[in-house]
Amino acid sequence: MGGCRRAGPLPGQGPGLEGLKDILRQMRAAFPDLDFSIKEQIAEGEKVVSRFEWTGTHKQEFLGVPATGWPVRVWGVVIDRLEGGRIKDTRIIMDTLGLMMQLRVFPPPGA
Repeated sequence: MGGCRRAGPLPGQGPGLEGLKDILRQMRAAFPDLDFSIKEQIAEGEKVVSRFEWTGTHKQEFLGVPATGWPVRVWGVVIDRLEGGRIKDTRIIMDTLGLMMQLRVFPPPGA
């Protein structure tokens, strides 16, 4: 992947594909039962848009938040640009605020 990047990267996430791989390793360590699923996918021309959801149980520190043992469900959208049948550029938008509310870092609305 040439230009892998995130829209609004996670705190501490490095640039490019290596930064994405690193944050995914951190997620797998913090949420050992991590499960990603594609809920919807649309392709047009050189772009593929995927709406995803991931679930997991918070078992180790993640983004400075100590393990809570709580289950989470987080949504996101990935926009991939293909070139020659290979991913050339990726943008990921994830509901990080929703994740932080589920981990009780921020109170949910109305709490």
